[in-house]
Amino acid sequence: MSTKSRINLLSLSLAGLFLIFAFGSSDSSDSSDSSSTEGEKSSDPAATADAAGGDESSDEVADSGSEESGGESEDTEPAKPAGPELGTAKSIDSFEVTLNSTSEKRSTKDSFMDHTAGEGAILRLVNVKIKNIGKEQVMLLDNFKVVSGEMEFGTSTECTMATPKALSWDQINPGLSKTGNVCFEIPADAGNLKLVFQPSMWGSDKVSFNLGKGASAGSSGGGAAAAAKSDSPSKSAAAAPSGGSGVGGTQSLDSFQVTLNSTSEKRSTKDSFMDHTAGEGAILRLVNVKIKNIGKEQEMLLDNFKVVSGEMEFGTSTECTMATPKALSWDQINPGLSKTGNVCFEIPADATGLKLVFEASMWGSKKMTFSLDK
Repeated sequence: MSTKSRINLLSLSLAGLFLIFAFGSSDSSDSSDSSSTEGEKSSDPAATADAAGGDESSDEVADSGSEESGGESEDTEPAKPAGPELGTAKSIDSFEVTLNSTSEKRSTKDSFMDHTAGEGAILRLVNVKIKNIGKEQVMLLDNFKVVSGEMEFGTSTECTMATPKALSWDQINPGLSKTGNVCFEIPADAGNLKLVFQPSMWGSDKVSFNLGKGASAGSSGGGAAAAAKSDSPSKSAAAAPSGGSGVGGTQSLDSFQVTLNSTSEKRSTKDSFMDHTAGEGAILRLVNVKIKNIGKEQEMLLDNFKVVSGEMEFGTSTECTMATPKALSWDQINPGLSKTGNVCFEIPADATGLKLVFEASMWGSKKMTFSLDK
């Protein structure tokens, strides 16, 4: 082979090596770029979501980010007040109590009696079933109360007696049950009510049931509550003279606030069923009073009044009071509620310097005094 031929062959070989090197470098660069692009895509969550399944996953990522950044969600809404626990049975000691229903009314009536809520009040009726799940007879007493915040409302004797199918306070033998209505007279604007059952008056164990939001928060009894409020006088008790000692005066003692509305003298008095005439040398002194419970628990209104003249003390006259229209009833008063009525005293016609005295307790010495002089 000539020298020229050898040079040509060497040139061709070098050219071939150059081409092989060029093509190999290009492929390596493309491969590196492709690898780099895939790496960038894998580090982008949105891009990865698109590649894995489209827009739905991407939306989930966006929603998650919105919640983390403080956006509102259903979980952050304020908790709504619990509704009545109807049909719920709860057990304590030997009792199993079921709340069947609850309702509000302005008045109730059975075959013999009727009762209407006082001013600013509403009647809350609950129907319950009580079963003895123990092994011995148990006594069902006045075991229920309704609670609203710090206020406790006991049952209303007048209302319960006027309620059809009222629950009877009686014995229950093992395996047996009683079902009936219990009535509470409570303020019309009381809310977040709970029914509490306490097996013993001396124990602290109890079970409670939600009765709903109450009339003020728009329960089914809202119409009744509105009617109760419309019956209330526009002038509140707080507007009356505080500490007054005569007619129109208001005084407070313990859980009682007493207002003397009026006073009068008569020889006789009569209502629909009875009449009474003062005896020889006597006169009937009638006083009309309003008594409000300003405490947090139910109070019992007994024969708390008397009339004083000098050193003489005159108690109420049962016959006269029973024959007096709109007589004040000796009954329970729940917190925030009041009773208004007449009380009658039969006193000597010549008694002077008369004062009306209210004692909060039969065993205490604290009292309020109002002048009955004209």
